[in-house]
Amino acid sequence: MKVNSKILPDLVKFIELRYAVDITQHQGTPLWDATLELQHQLDEAILHRYFGYDSTTGGQDGYWKQQLRFETRRTGAELADKLKALGPRAKILDIGCGDNEFKTHVGDNVFGIDPYNTRSDSPVDIMDFHLRQRQWDAVLCLGSINFGDIETIKLQVAKAVHMVKSGGSIYWRCNPGITHDNAHAKWVDFFAWTQDILNEFAEENKCDIVDSGYDHPGTADEIRWGNRIYNEWKKR
Repeated sequence: MKVNSKILPDLVKFIELRYAVDITQHQGTPLWDATLELQHQLDEAILHRYFGYDSTTGGQDGYWKQQLRFETRRTGAELADKLKALGPRAKILDIGCGDNEFKTHVGDNVFGIDPYNTRSDSPVDIMDFHLRQRQWDAVLCLGSINFGDIETIKLQVAKAVHMVKSGGSIYWRCNPGITHDNAHAKWVDFFAWTQDILNEFAEENKCDIVDSGYDHPGTADEIRWGNRIYNEWKKR
């Protein structure tokens, strides 16, 4: 079960202050299991509120909005051109597609999944995605495998790589652990990616890193919510 490193300690502290029960002493019991399930359901509700499309709210006080311009970031127009060059028959899976922008920019050969956003082609989490039994030419993981503990991240990375055919590409945009300056993002558990972790996961999953760097050409202090790590992997 995914663990949110912000919510779980807060719940443990609340329970101890309110009920004088140290819940950590009950690990392995139904009480601890219920606490883990509660923090998981809270995590899902918070992610849905923040990343789910809602045309009536939007803006800075509502759901998440992309902050960097499509024309300037590496996972924007530049990536769209790379995907178009694969040809219209190439099958591209966009994991955590958000508003499904790449379908608009590249074409209907892009299939977007996102458990929180109704603009996706299928509202499903990566670990539950079994709708199309195929291997894809390219998989996009653009800020989507980025939430929870490292064991959750490892499983999701392995699933993403598994769905790519040999010789196919996986494109990454990874948050180095920066919480967005939006009230709804306070309890979102952003995983702190580093290039070393990406190197380790690429080797574990038999992938070569063919390109790496930063997503945006500007410096971190020029970019709202900071810069992101960019990687392109090729599956062996």
